[in-house]
Amino acid sequence: MVVRRQKIIVNGKEMEIDVFDTAIKPGELDDNTADALMEEEEIEKEIRSAIEKIKEVRGHYESIEKNLEYYHEAGGKLQFIDKFTDRYGNRTRILNRMATDLAPELFFGNPELKREGAKPELESRREIERMYLLGKFKREDLSKATWVQWDEIFKFKGLSGQRTILKKVFELCKNGMTSVKLREAIDKLRESAA
Repeated sequence: MVVRRQKIIVNGKEMEIDVFDTAIKPGELDDNTADALMEEEEIEKEIRSAIEKIKEVRGHYESIEKNLEYYHEAGGKLQFIDKFTDRYGNRTRILNRMATDLAPELFFGNPELKREGAKPELESRREIERMYLLGKFKREDLSKATWVQWDEIFKFKGLSGQRTILKKVFELCKNGMTSVKLREAIDKLRESAA
């Protein structure tokens, strides 16, 4: 599946190398293994392309921290992941590859950008997930909730496609509802719609 980085020691020097999940045993390169390697290579190309696009997006914003516009636009570039999660299930591996191995600075993984004591790797994983989720919503939805309210909305899978419920959620946000109360209200709205 996705390439991982692994540290090895060569001639006494520590190096990082790319490691594919598909195993190749000497003398046993069959069609299935070759196909799996080609798919992994396709995913890696898509990942690197998305990173370049997000770098371009980053250049358009002076400040990106808690910037819903940046998160939404970068999240839009991450939607390519959906075509691979159908085959491989979990999107987390692809997001982690991008956020920790390839471009942590785009996802707040740089220790110089975060508060003292924060773990950059965890921060970047959390932030790229937020970007991905926000990218599923319409641009005009961004101003209908605050940063904190969006965090609550993200806890509900598939809410971006449920426009009737979402309209009611944004009305609750407009009235200042946050935290546990907002979560409970969204739960009730989803139950009544089911």
